[in-house]
Amino acid sequence: MRRSTPVLAVLFSLLALLWGAPASAQAPGELPAVRVAVLKYGTANWELELIRQLGLDTARGFRLELLQRVSPNASLVALQGGAADFTVSDWLWVAQQHAQQREYRFYPYSSAVGELLVPPQSAIRGLADLEGAELGVAGGAEDKSWLLFQAYAKGEGLDLGELAKPRYAAPPLLNGLASTGRLDAVLTYWHYAARLKATGFRPVLSLEQVLGRLGVQSTLPMLGWVFSAQLAEEAPERVDAFLSASYEAKRLLLSDDESWERVRPLMQADSEAVFIELRNGYRAGVPGAFGEDEIEAIERVAAIVAAARAPSKAADSGPTLPASVFWLRRDLQAP
Repeated sequence: MRRSTPVLAVLFSLLALLWGAPASAQAPGELPAVRVAVLKYGTANWELELIRQLGLDTARGFRLELLQRVSPNASLVALQGGAADFTVSDWLWVAQQHAQQREYRFYPYSSAVGELLVPPQSAIRGLADLEGAELGVAGGAEDKSWLLFQAYAKGEGLDLGELAKPRYAAPPLLNGLASTGRLDAVLTYWHYAARLKATGFRPVLSLEQVLGRLGVQSTLPMLGWVFSAQLAEEAPERVDAFLSASYEAKRLLLSDDESWERVRPLMQADSEAVFIELRNGYRAGVPGAFGEDEIEAIERVAAIVAAARAPSKAADSGPTLPASVFWLRRDLQAP
């Protein structure tokens, strides 16, 4: 038994090396993988599927790998743990990570924003009419849309959290409750709002309108492709290649109706009206510009959100947004 110990040690070492090898290890001559963590039924799947179908990845020298997850947090965990190279999140998350010395970069993904909706026969026409209303809120009490709505209401002399009866839940559940008459109004993300509008729900106020009334006139990318600063430093060309493929897919979806037929099976549109609302909402959210003006506007919105989260610490409660967190190396309009 003693003589076999070195042999066993060698075998165990070899097995450890094999087990420790990454699943996406690159074979000689194989294109490098770009791993994207994405919600299983999220809208990012639409352009990612188009990238794969049309070979927009291999044409740019990489191979797209999708890591489907069941929640935004799971996608962020994949990114933080190194299992994914990219995911979709907002600039507030990137700023929060920066405040904790964890460096990530942000590049615009979508400017589509949420809306406050009511049933078609509702008497609610504005925020003041929400008194005593059962109000569904997607994303929870700390969601930036809810905080921005509250900040705007405060400027109008209203305490939205006290005026209405907020009910926090996941967007699919809120849609179900609203559709069955168990909510008087719902503040939800754009693609869930699109499904409600297709059934007759009426928009009362959008986040874009709220921002305008708060003095922020720019159309802002609320969500972006997020990736580590390490990837940005070690493989900037690969970052740009992925972003280029993403925006080529966006341009096709923006102008080519046939491209939508390619991704329609992923959209879970149970009617033509839902399909059209989703298509139009996506197109309206494709960012057209991103530079100093948009970054300045984002910083103003971040300050408003910080003040809404911690009014007593408005001056120092929010995460900072240094220009370095924004990936400005690639222009949105670049080919």
